[in-house]
Amino acid sequence: MKRVALYFKRFRLKSFNYWLVIAVMALNLFGIAVVTSANENYQKLEIGGMVAGILIMLVLSLVDYNFLIRLRWVFYVLAVILLLAVIVAGDSGGGATRWIKLFGGFNIQPAEIAKLCIILCYAKFLSGYNYILKKWQGIAVALGLLFPLFMVIWKGSDNLSSALIVLGIVYLMCFIASGEWKKFAILTAGMGGVVALFVFLVVRFVDPYSEGLGFRLRRIIAWIHPENFQDSTSYQ
Repeated sequence: MKRVALYFKRFRLKSFNYWLVIAVMALNLFGIAVVTSANENYQKLEIGGMVAGILIMLVLSLVDYNFLIRLRWVFYVLAVILLLAVIVAGDSGGGATRWIKLFGGFNIQPAEIAKLCIILCYAKFLSGYNYILKKWQGIAVALGLLFPLFMVIWKGSDNLSSALIVLGIVYLMCFIASGEWKKFAILTAGMGGVVALFVFLVVRFVDPYSEGLGFRLRRIIAWIHPENFQDSTSYQ
């Protein structure tokens, strides 16, 4: 019992981060309002997910984060298994296969679990090896370690948006851990230039009404010209 107790923190009401909880609640309520405005049938499901998430959050807030970090590779392997399971037995919806069905009508999206696992793994890695980020080669190694999971999320579950979010999380963590704001300013400016060039080429040379456009390219064009796709691609 004593060993188990070491994994839990003594709860102190005055030390609780109320503003963080309020921010999470506000974001959840806003998300429910947006989803309900699009389809009221999802309201109860979203509310149920919010309640379950808050309960899990409260329980995990009592657990010593060092204990969770010790289990980082267990979570990492679990995330990879779930991502691969999507390929074999994933549930399709909205033109994509990204979920695994659970009981009671609930689904899980393994890509979301992978985000949490990546935060735990990189938090431990960067706390011990942040010095490698002082050099360009070290930054390349730190970001390159993410590549296998990035590809599994992107190609395995056909979820480029989640893969890019994971990349953004790791990029921000590396920036904070490094203290090398000049190097990351150069990197950010370079990536911003590439994105700007891509958008320019899409606007300049791609026919927005062409039937041969891929799913992602159609979404980008709908983002650039939402007024032309209100009843189709840009509708949420």
